[in-house]
Amino acid sequence: MAWLKLLFNHSKHFITVRTVYYTFIGLTCSLLIPGFSTMILAVYSNHILLLLGGDIETNPEPNIDLNCLFANINSIKANNGLRFEFLKNTIQHDQYKLVVVCEVGDITSNQDSFIIDGYTMFYQPLNRGILVYAHDSVTCELKPDLMQLSNDSLWVKIRHNDKSILMGSYYRSPSQSPDQRRIFMSQFQDTVKLAQQQITSIHDSLIVLGDFNSHHNQWC
Repeated sequence: MAWLKLLFNHSKHFITVRTVYYTFIGLTCSLLIPGFSTMILAVYSNHILLLLGGDIETNPEPNIDLNCLFANINSIKANNGLRFEFLKNTIQHDQYKLVVVCEVGDITSNQDSFIIDGYTMFYQPLNRGILVYAHDSVTCELKPDLMQLSNDSLWVKIRHNDKSILMGSYYRSPSQSPDQRRIFMSQFQDTVKLAQQQITSIHDSLIVLGDFNSHHNQWC
C-alpha cells in the first residue's frame, strides 16, 4: 500500500469525506479481492506519477472566491415593484459579489430606483435591458471597447483578490429572424475573440453568460 500512502501525503489539501469514504472502500476491496490493489494502481498510475513529480498543481483553477447570481427577470418593474424587492432581498441576504440580470426592461428614466446599497450598478438599455450589480468589495469597471461590435451586450472587468476577470453578459431574443441571429452570433464570436486577446495572465479569467434562448444544441 506504499502508493496509497504516497497519494495521501501529496493530497492532504483536497481530502474530503468522499475521498475518505472511497479510500475505505478501496482498502476493504484490497483485502477481500486478490489483485484489486494492482488493478487500481494500473488505472491511476498516471495520476500517481504526476503527484510524484512534486511540481504539478493539483487544482490549477484560480481561487477567486466570487459567488455570482444570474437571472432573467422579465421586467424588473413587474408586480408593482415586488419583483425588484425580491431580487434585492435575495442579493443582500446571500451577499452575492456579482449579479447579472437580463430582460430588465427600460429603466432609463428612473435608474436610481433600482440601486442596491453596497453595490455598484451598470445598466445596458438595449436589447430589453441588462443590469450588472457588483459588490463594493469588488473592483468593477465598464469595458466599452468590448461593446462596440455587439452594442447590446454588457461587458465589465472585475478585479478581486489579485485576480482579473472579463465578464460579458448577453440576451438574445427568440424572435430574431435568421439574418438577425447570424449577425448576433457573428458579433458575439468576434467580441469573445477580442476579449480572449486581453487575457494576458494564466491567473485571469473570461466569463460569458446570458439568456441565449437556445432550445437546441445548435444555436444557429
